[in-house]
This record gives sequence, C-alpha cells and structure tokens, in this order.
Amino acid sequence: MERTHRTFVLGILLGAAWSLSAQLNVDSVERLLHVERAPIERLKLLRQLTRSPDPPTSHRYSIATIALADSLLLHGYAGDPAVLSLKAAGQWNFGQSRFYHGPDSNQDSLFLWYTRAAQTWQESGDKDRIAFSTMVLADWLIHRGDAQGALVRLKTCLTAHQELGDTMGMARDHGSIGQAYYNLGDRPRALDHYGVAVTLAKHVGNARLGAGSLCNIGLIYQEQGQADTAVAYYERSIKAYKTEPDYPGWITPLSNIVNLMSLQGRRADALRLADEALMWPDLEQFPDEATGLYTTLGAIYREAGEQEKAIHFAEKTVQMAERGSSSSRLVSALTELGRALQRQGDPSGALRQALRARSLCDSLQMPFTDRSAVARLLSDLYDASGRTAEAFQYYKEHVALDDSVQGEDIRKKIRQLDLRKQAMADSLSYTAERSLQEKEIQKQKVIRNGFMLGFALVIAFAGVFLFQRNRIAREKERSEMLLLNILPAEVAEELKAKGEADAKLIDQVTVLFTDFKGFTAMSETLSPRDLVRDLNECFSAFDHIMEKHNIEKIKTIGDAYMAAGGLPTPNSTHATDVVKAAFEIRDFIAEGKARKVAVGLPYFEIRIGIHTGPVVAGIVGVKKFSYDIWGDTVNTASRMESSGEVGQVNISEATYALVK
Repeated sequence: MERTHRTFVLGILLGAAWSLSAQLNVDSVERLLHVERAPIERLKLLRQLTRSPDPPTSHRYSIATIALADSLLLHGYAGDPAVLSLKAAGQWNFGQSRFYHGPDSNQDSLFLWYTRAAQTWQESGDKDRIAFSTMVLADWLIHRGDAQGALVRLKTCLTAHQELGDTMGMARDHGSIGQAYYNLGDRPRALDHYGVAVTLAKHVGNARLGAGSLCNIGLIYQEQGQADTAVAYYERSIKAYKTEPDYPGWITPLSNIVNLMSLQGRRADALRLADEALMWPDLEQFPDEATGLYTTLGAIYREAGEQEKAIHFAEKTVQMAERGSSSSRLVSALTELGRALQRQGDPSGALRQALRARSLCDSLQMPFTDRSAVARLLSDLYDASGRTAEAFQYYKEHVALDDSVQGEDIRKKIRQLDLRKQAMADSLSYTAERSLQEKEIQKQKVIRNGFMLGFALVIAFAGVFLFQRNRIAREKERSEMLLLNILPAEVAEELKAKGEADAKLIDQVTVLFTDFKGFTAMSETLSPRDLVRDLNECFSAFDHIMEKHNIEKIKTIGDAYMAAGGLPTPNSTHATDVVKAAFEIRDFIAEGKARKVAVGLPYFEIRIGIHTGPVVAGIVGVKKFSYDIWGDTVNTASRMESSGEVGQVNISEATYALVK
C-alpha cells in the first residue's frame, strides 16, 4: 500500500542533514569562544558547535547551548525570539547526539527532545522551524501508527506553511493528512486531502509531489471494487513518479496494478508486468518499494499453489519491511507470510507470524485494512485448529473492520446512490413518456369505437387525437425543460440514458457561498410577501450572473446561495469565472442597498466566500432530484463566507494561487 507521508527515518535524515549542512571547523569556532563577546553572540557560536559531525562534541555543546539560553531567558532576554530559536536548535541536536552517542540511544528519547525543541520553536514564532519540526514529529507518529496524534501536528504544520505561502509544503501536508485519515479509516476525508495535494502539486509544476496521493486515491477506488478507475489513478501515479528518474517510487502503483491483474485471473500478464519492476537495479536499497512488490508476488504464487516461491517472496517481504520505515508494511508482510505458511501446512509457523502482526496492531494504530486482514488470518487459523470461540471472536472483528472500509460514507463519496428503474419512474421525463403511452392506448380504443360508430365519428375523433398528440408533445417538452432546470444537461442525459448517474470526483472546482447579514432580524421587520419578493429578486439576479459566467448553481439554503465553477465538465477558467461572478453579486447588492437607503427601506448586505479544491459531484434521492457536491472544499468555502467581511469577497489561498 502506497504511503504519501515522509517516514521517520527520512525525518531523522532531514534532521541530520540540517545539523551537518555546513562543514564545521570545530577548532576555529572553539577559539572564538575564548574571545570576550556579547552573550547572544556567544550563544550563536555554541549553537554552531552543536552541528559538529562528532556526536560527543555535538552532545557537549548542545548542553552548553541550552544552559546559556536558559540563563539569558531568565536575565534580560525573557521571551526573546532569537534566544528561544537558538535554544530549540540546541535541544534538537542534543536529542540527535543522545540517539547516536548516549546511554539511552532509543527513538523514544529522540522523540522527547524533538518534541521539546518543537515546543520551543513554537514559542519563538519561527514558522520555518515550526513547520520543519512538526513535519518530522508527525512522520514519527505515523511510523508508530499514531495517526490521530500525527493529524494534530500535521494541521499545525499546514497552518505554518499557509502563513509562509509555501505551496509545496502545503501539498506535502495535505498528502500526509490524507494518509492519517486513511489510517483512521476515514476514506472520504482522505480523498479530500489527497485531491488537494494533487491539485497543489500540479499548480507548482511538481508532478512527483502528488504521485503518492494519486496512488492512494487509486487504492481507495480499488477497495470499493472500481478496478478501472483505480488503474487510471495508478497509471497517473506511475507517470508522475517517473518524472524523477532515479527514484523507483513508480514500483508501488505498478505493484497495485499487478495485484489487480492477478485478482482478475490475468496471472501471466501480472507476472510479466512485475518483471519490469524486478529489473530495477539495487531494488532492495528501496525497502518500501521492494516490500510492496514482494508482497504482491508472494500472494500471486500462494494463490497459484507454488508454495516454495510464495514462502520465498513472503520471507523477503518481511526482511524488507523490517528495514523499511512503515509499520503498516511490516504488518502486511507478516500477514502474507502467515498465509503462505498456512498453505504450506505449517499452522504453528503461520500462527507465530499472525500473532506478531496482531501484537504490532495492538501497540500501534494500524490502518483498518491491515487489522482486518490479521483478524481474518487468526480466525482461519483458530478455526482450522478447532478453537471455535477464538475463531468466531476474530471473525467478528474482521467483519466489523471490513464494514468500516466498505461503509456507506465512502460509497456515497465515490459512487452515486442507486438510481435505477425506480428513479427513472419518478423522473419528469419518464412521466411524459408514460403519459404518451397511455394516450396511445386510448387512441386505439377510440379508433375501434370510431369504426363502430361510423366514418364521420372517426374524422371527428381524428381531430381530437391530433390535438391530444400535440398536447402530449408539449407536455413532454415541458418535462424535458423542467428536468434541465433541475439538473445539468450532461447529468440529465446520463440519467435518461442509463436510469442512473454516476458520482464523479472532480480534482479542481471553485465553490462560491453567499449569505445575507442580519437576515433573521430583517425577516422580523418585513412582511412574508416583501421578504420573499426581495429574496427572489436577489436570487434571480444571481442565477443570471451564474449563467453568464458558465457557473453551475447548486442550491439555495434559506438566505444562503451556493454555486460552483468547473463542473460537471471541468475547465481551466473556473476560478476566475467564479471570482468575476462574485464581484458582480457584490456590486448588485451594493446598488440595491443604495436604492433602499435613499427611500428609507430595509436593505440586504452580503458576505461572499470562495475556495478551490476537489469535490465529489452527483445526484441524490429518488424523488425531486438534486444535483449536489460534497467534500472538505465545500466546508472550507462556507467557512470563507462566514469569516469574511460584509460587502467583500473572501477567497482562500488555493483560489488566490489560481487567480493572482
């Protein structure tokens, strides 16, 4: 399974690279310490010495940096940002020096000192270091399976990158936040953030930055049984990864395609495709990618009954996962090895691997899919050994976890509700067709009676039939117009043709929200008729503005108006279209206010909010169809409106990046 987050090992390497970024001449800096100088300058020299490549030297001067910074903060430099930032650097490098050279060389100690340093940087207000340190800590937590703790830090990191205007940083953060939500089993939110990561990566022209998120979107579609869509995203991910020729990240989405081919019974094609990845030089120098490929090959050979090859790849998978950065990959590898040993007729060996995987799931917060697979393996093993109670317990756990992944929320997110024959029966178009059929039946009856009554009556009735047929045609045309007034033309045509309309994930849509200030208070001063008349005047004008700028009106909710550009057919001008429309709405309301003020009547004032990002769009219900959109993008646009100023258009960072 692909991971978008940077790993803890990478975090350590980043930290080390930062500490050792300069070739430090320790002797020359130490000599400078003997020259009398201001305390803050002395602190800077000590901080330089904490970056020594020699762990004992770094350890010693890190302690000195922290001690001098604490002294300065107590005597004349209380709350000084520069002193706090230098102290944090000392804490960070002290943690590293203890990790590489100290009595308690373990990751928990390193994490403790990194946390202290991050807190100190938070106090200093150094946004660059806040973002950097928070990112590393979040990676550590994801590595340990604490997705909830990682999520809190990642949101802090995202805020820092937003304030810095660092779009690449925001893209990485959204990808990692998506991974955290995925691990927590929240597929809809994971999709939202993966989509934003892809959009931002595309905006900054760095395809590699969004490659992992594309792969993860494909994985979610694969979980929901939508193989064709999953493969499309995997292929986009492969293309994005290959923009960086020295990094075999593309092997992970390719492994997922291999897995799908195998599940579809195309074993020979799957193995031929896997050969491309196996030819990568020094593949095992990239344990995360090798783990995913070996896991897939082990499963293929296991299902084919080639147990020796299955065991070989399963064992290599465990070896690679133990060297890699992801606990989730290790759980998957142990589960696959357990399955292979079970097929080979070694139930005790299989149980050992399954219990080891279970132990990791208990100590770390593994994704639902991993925990479900382990529970299913334990259930099968206990069932085979006659331990029925344990087998039933683990089977119930497997079903509950599997239901979480296949839950209604994610099905609504990526697949439209079941709108088949019943929906068509309730549609306006169907009603017109049914009416036409009934009239034709009636026509035949009248013709039969006409022959019985004579030729004269037939002529009379023929005129009636012609009138009725024209009337039915008009009714049908009216029904078509009503349907197009409710749904976009593209969606209406799909509904009429198929009896249903599929929901679509659209990578980039600009959503507009408006809301009238003090509407409730105003409704108490106006009569219902006047209130509805004024609302209708405003919303009718908004509708004309939306049509002018090729924007899709979504709905009105009380005094709120919602619309979106870039759907149902994506386009490249949606952001500017929506912003222009927002300005026209603002000006229309301002002109109305001026007229009302001149004659002493109550008037409307408006807030307008805009945000750009991915949405899922489709129709809901089986009666009174409604075309709607869902996702975090919609929520953010609403918050942009509620937090904006009256009479102004409040746009998000994502929208600004497209229109600036």
